[in-house]
Parts: sequence; structure tokens; C-alpha cells
Amino acid sequence: MRSSLASSLGLITLLCIAGCNNAPRGDEAGRISPNESTKLDQRSPEANAVYLQELANEVAQRMASGIATISDITGSPTKVAIELGRIDNRTRTPSSDFEIVRRRVFIAMQQSDYINRFCTVYESPETMDAEYARLAPRGAPDRLDEGRGGSGGTQRNRPDLVYVLNGWFGETVRGGGLQSDYYFELTLTNLATRKIVFASQKIEKQLR
Repeated sequence: MRSSLASSLGLITLLCIAGCNNAPRGDEAGRISPNESTKLDQRSPEANAVYLQELANEVAQRMASGIATISDITGSPTKVAIELGRIDNRTRTPSSDFEIVRRRVFIAMQQSDYINRFCTVYESPETMDAEYARLAPRGAPDRLDEGRGGSGGTQRNRPDLVYVLNGWFGETVRGGGLQSDYYFELTLTNLATRKIVFASQKIEKQLR
């Protein structure tokens, strides 16, 4: 009996020691889940990477369900085009971080069967013009705008059928940088009319 009790106590002690030596979840070295916030995330002067992932996922979901309520898009006689727009970054976080957010939303839109019923998602013209210049055979025609010869490379869409996905990101700083309030906005705007047909905003507070 004493031997069994001693063995049990010994096992409990070993488990306690092992538990005490374990780093908090999300702070272990090596590969961790991208959904886990680490101490580096929390102390960084940039926006928390987990916040940015949550933002991308939430906007993608809202966009997929919100398309159904946008009569300008669902009532169009032809599919509309969705293009990448600009990023207006007013934070201490590099714009490349917000570009990742917007690309995640962009890809989610492209993969949505519902969105693809009404929209065609296009890669940025700058990227494809560079590829056109690199890969098109010599003597190939320039860009075609609605069937007319143009210049610059790849095809363009009618402005009234183009909706641009823009991002605006702001930050207020308090306590010498120990607290930030982040304002994340993504909008879908008609290129010709400048009408915003979809807007999503998320606000996050980060303490360091």
C-alpha cells in the first residue's frame, strides 16, 4: 500500500514539475498555431498578427454574405469585376502586414461560389502588365479595352463594372506607445461612380 502511495505521489510530483516547466500556450519555441498570440505579438509596436488574421476572416465572411444585399452588383446585367485597390496606412505597422490581410480577403472572395455568381475577381493590373511584358511574344497586340487597341499590356474592364477593394488602417497611441487603438476598414467602391457599396470596420485595443 505504501509502495503504491509513494509511486502515485512520485508521479504527481513529476507531472507538476513538467507542467511548471511548460511555457504558456502560444509561447513555446518552434512551430505554433497562427491563431495563438505570443508575448512577441503582445509587446510588438505593430498590430497583433492574430488581430489581423481575425480581421481578414471576419471581412471575408461579411463580404460573402453582404454581396446578396448589394443591388448594384446582383442587379447588374453582366458580372462585375472586383479589383485590388490601394492601402492607406496611418499606423506604425508596415503596410505589408495589411497587404496580407487584403490578399486573404481577396482570395476568400475568389473561392466563394456565391460571390462568383455575380463577380469576377481579377489580379492587379500592375502585376499582370509586368507578366505580359515578360511573357507575351514579340509583336503581340497591346492591351484590349472593350475590343479596341490600347497600350500597356493586359485587358481592362469597363469602369462602371469595376469595384475596387480598398483598405484604410489607423492607430491612436497612448501611454508612450504602451496602448494602441487600431481602426481597420475595408471598402468595396465602384470605380466610375465612387459609390461605396460595402464597408467593414473593426476596432481593436492593444496593450503592451
